[in-house]
Amino acid sequence: MPVEELAKKANVSCDALYRVMRMLAGYDFFNETKPRYFENTELSFYLTKDHPDSFRDSVIYRIELGSESWNNLLYSLKTGKPAFDKIFGAPFFQYLAENPEKSEIFNKAMVAQYRKNFHNILENYDFSFCNTLVDIGGGRGYFASEFLKKYTNAKAILFDLQSVIDEYYFVKLYYCSLLIVLHSSTITQSFCIYVVCKVGWKFKLTGIGNITAKVDY
Repeated sequence: MPVEELAKKANVSCDALYRVMRMLAGYDFFNETKPRYFENTELSFYLTKDHPDSFRDSVIYRIELGSESWNNLLYSLKTGKPAFDKIFGAPFFQYLAENPEKSEIFNKAMVAQYRKNFHNILENYDFSFCNTLVDIGGGRGYFASEFLKKYTNAKAILFDLQSVIDEYYFVKLYYCSLLIVLHSSTITQSFCIYVVCKVGWKFKLTGIGNITAKVDY
């Protein structure tokens, strides 16, 4: 496709887009088949919505929410404070709670970033002994729901911030015994497996009796 047509579809500068496309072609995201004409490569399909291992949402997240913080890394190094708070005027998860469209970007990106890890865990570990799994900071419940699809007699508890929980979304998951737990900062019961993946907010586990397994993915 000619870069002129791409620029028209994206409503951007043709010459500026051409420079970006040439740069991406240098990293094998596209092929420039002839001057100013580009075609997809196998790698570029990972940027589409429909690819099973798409990292499109992760790229959008890093551009819209991550790049500014990295650009202000020196501020964090000098002050010891998060650059994000300075740029966006609020701590990260508070900002997401106040900006649902950004929260949606973040939650989709987390699934995109760890989807393959989730599947690898379920393929390589036998959790048939488990009757209840607790996914701490599990976002929109992707891992918990995939776990329940495989282990249909088990139950799962999703523990996350209240702003992350979308009740309408989870209606679709009730059929597989997914129990939604809103963020309360404390878990007091003992369960079979606790899964923790880079949780960015504080939580406490109290009154834990026996932890059969803990997987940090």
